[in-house]
Amino acid sequence: IVVSDDYSIQNALKLLKIPFQPALQGKIRKAKKWNK
Repeated sequence: IVVSDDYSIQNALKLLKIPFQPALQGKIRKAKKWNK
């Protein structure tokens, strides 16, 4: 499990299906895919 308050890290972890928990802030609700 990864502990991070960084929303960009949480987003990547969610897309990769890696479990994570926020340290102090809230958890992201929905992952977003970004295109270049």
